[in-house]
Amino acid sequence: MAVLLVSGLACAWLGVRDGFLRRSMRTSAGTLTGGRAMAAGALYVATGLAGVWGGVEFLLRAR
Repeated sequence: MAVLLVSGLACAWLGVRDGFLRRSMRTSAGTLTGGRAMAAGALYVATGLAGVWGGVEFLLRAR
C-alpha cells in the first residue's frame, strides 16, 4: 500500500515538473516539448493521482 502511495506521488510530481514546469519530457522515442510535453505531463499527473487514490481506498477498506 505504501508503495502505491509513494509511486503515485512520484509519478504525479514527474508530470508536474517535466510537463508543466520544464515543458520538456524525454521519452524513448525522443523529446517532447511544448504542448505535447504538457499533454504527457497531464497523463502522468492523472495516473499518479489515480495511484494515490487507489492506495487511500485500499487503506480505508482495510480498516
